Amino acid sequence: MVVLSIALSGFETPRAPGAPGAPPGIDRAAIGRGADAPVAGDHGTGGQLQVTGMDPTVLGLSWNGSSEGAQGTSTLQVSTEGPGGPWSNVTSVLNATSANFTVTGLAPATTYDYQVAVQGPLDRSASSSVLRATQPRDPRLVLHPHRARPEFAWTNYATYGGPITFSDYVFSGASSGGPWTALDQIGDVNNTTLALTSPFRQYDQFEVTIVDFCCGEQAVSNPSDVVNISWIAPLSANAAVQPAAEDVGQAGNFSCSASGGLPPYQYLWSFGDGTSSDTANTTHAYRQPGIYTAQCTVTDLLSDPASSTDFSLAVYALPAVNATVSHAVADPGYALEFNASVTGGLAPLRSISWNFGDGGTADGARVTHGYTAPGNFTAVVTVVDSAGGRSSASVPVRIAPLLVAGQVSESDAAIAQTLNFSGAASGGAGPPYSYLWEFGDGGTATGPLAEHAYLHAGNYTVELTVTDGLGVAANVSLANVEIGLPLTAHIGLSDALPPAGDPINLSAAVDGGIGAYQCTWAFGDSHTATGCTTSHAWASPSEYTVVLTVGDASGGKVSARTIVTVRPATATIPIAPPPTGPFAGVLAYVGVAVIAALLLVGIAVAWNGARHRPAGRKPAPHPPAAGPVVPCPECGATAPAGAPFCPVCERPLGP
Repeated sequence: MVVLSIALSGFETPRAPGAPGAPPGIDRAAIGRGADAPVAGDHGTGGQLQVTGMDPTVLGLSWNGSSEGAQGTSTLQVSTEGPGGPWSNVTSVLNATSANFTVTGLAPATTYDYQVAVQGPLDRSASSSVLRATQPRDPRLVLHPHRARPEFAWTNYATYGGPITFSDYVFSGASSGGPWTALDQIGDVNNTTLALTSPFRQYDQFEVTIVDFCCGEQAVSNPSDVVNISWIAPLSANAAVQPAAEDVGQAGNFSCSASGGLPPYQYLWSFGDGTSSDTANTTHAYRQPGIYTAQCTVTDLLSDPASSTDFSLAVYALPAVNATVSHAVADPGYALEFNASVTGGLAPLRSISWNFGDGGTADGARVTHGYTAPGNFTAVVTVVDSAGGRSSASVPVRIAPLLVAGQVSESDAAIAQTLNFSGAASGGAGPPYSYLWEFGDGGTATGPLAEHAYLHAGNYTVELTVTDGLGVAANVSLANVEIGLPLTAHIGLSDALPPAGDPINLSAAVDGGIGAYQCTWAFGDSHTATGCTTSHAWASPSEYTVVLTVGDASGGKVSARTIVTVRPATATIPIAPPPTGPFAGVLAYVGVAVIAALLLVGIAVAWNGARHRPAGRKPAPHPPAAGPVVPCPECGATAPAGAPFCPVCERPLGP
């Protein structure tokens, strides 16, 4: 059934003359003339214009003017561009003060402005009020689907301003654009229901027309819009999911489609885990492993639901991976072994891939890789199972070169001197480190600390080799160790029996030892000196023990001793140059004899004087020399210029 309704009031709008099925219209109204009627713009106005009725394409107007219209022409004018014109003439009446107008052929839902222009005698003119009229819309036939069958609602938007008699509404149908066939007639009622039952399925187009009577004749209004119906197949739903097996937390793609029924469709997914979605194509991730039943239900505009076939979905725990490395700390270039152990997920695994953090990659559960440069690296393994679920794990690796350092307590040493060696290591695979010392003379030792004494002189190269926990070795060569002969020292004297007061030269003859020597002298008379060569004079006759102490750069020391016997000081008699001439030989012998005699006498006198000199007295100084004198460089005494010896210390004065 179709619900049909229409609003009616007043009387029917008069039809335009000549309209099909319309009663005779009024083109002119015989109205009287009023000579004294005012005209707009002169002595009066053009009167009042009103609407008497309208439907979607016909308009009825009523004009009441003044007596001026009886003396001239009154013309109905229309404007589609606004109340200010421009104006077009529709129809005119002569000598009338009022008239009814019927305007046909108007466009539904369109706005028009109307006025009546009055042209009186003596070219006097006036215009009525401007009337704006908007035509109603076409009648509408609206389809309202209701569950399994369609229903129609009829709405007539026309309004009428005069008496009208409806015979009925005519509900018509057509098939594929063919001729219209009256399917049903509905009486003059406001509401009714028309059900489209089986006989209507041969039609796919429907419309409604109105049959009415006006002025003793039947008139048919414009038909409503045409409603097209495509008779639909039963509603069905189809659903799919990819993948059919997935992992926890992995979003699966759920798609649902509908066919038949009457769109638009509404979708409802039930995922079997207590959750749902109203989107046809959606994604869903399950939070717990298990077997789930999913279903899609579709509802169309007829509200008839249809459900898809149930399907089961297997959900697995995500794969879990653990990564290990054979050594977390290693040397550059050492081949490390990486292992990945996987649990859970959907077997078989699709891939196991490694990224070692230095640009290197590998595939597989067990792989090897050697880092060529030192640094801290993170190796990451990623596994993907058959459902596309993935998991990653990482393991840190530190790569450091093995560094070795060593030192010796002394680089110069004597034979049999004990030397201390110390070594240190860092990097590589880390401790424990093993140490091997090779001293260059065939001797070896182990451990970070070692002692060694060389038994032969020479230069020795010491090698220290350290091996880390991975068996990687590194070595270092220490600076050469120089082993010298034992330190020895001897004393050299320019005179072992010097007279008192006479200086002698002393020298140290040193051999062996290491580096530069340091010499210290003790002369036995409370005097000392430094330097490996020196001189010394003893003031009194006696025997003195001279001690020489020599040290070398390694700290070694050695001493040497000798006895110096100091004699009493002796006088020195100047000897004249040998004579020359025929008697030079005789004079020479005589001079020698005289000198010898004088020496004997002087010794006797000196000895006797010493025996008989009172204690504490000093020998009388030599008398000052007469004439020019020179100083003695040894004792400072003066002597006659040209004298060969000092009269006090008896040292030579000449060059």
